[in-house]
Amino acid sequence: AAKKYHLTRLGLIRLALVEWLHQKAALEFGEKERKKEAIEERIKGLRKIQKLQDKLSQGKIKKKG
Repeated sequence: AAKKYHLTRLGLIRLALVEWLHQKAALEFGEKERKKEAIEERIKGLRKIQKLQDKLSQGKIKKKG
């Protein structure tokens, strides 16, 4: 990629800045995706618990003990 730009100091700095911004944006996007997945997993877990509690309250599952 460096060949496209004239290899002046300004060009190199600009190239480095653009690369850094792309990486930063990619990292932030990845972070958001991971958080979203974690939240979805939590919601799935809560739904399972809710279903179990519903069955318990309807008397479909006998409590052990």
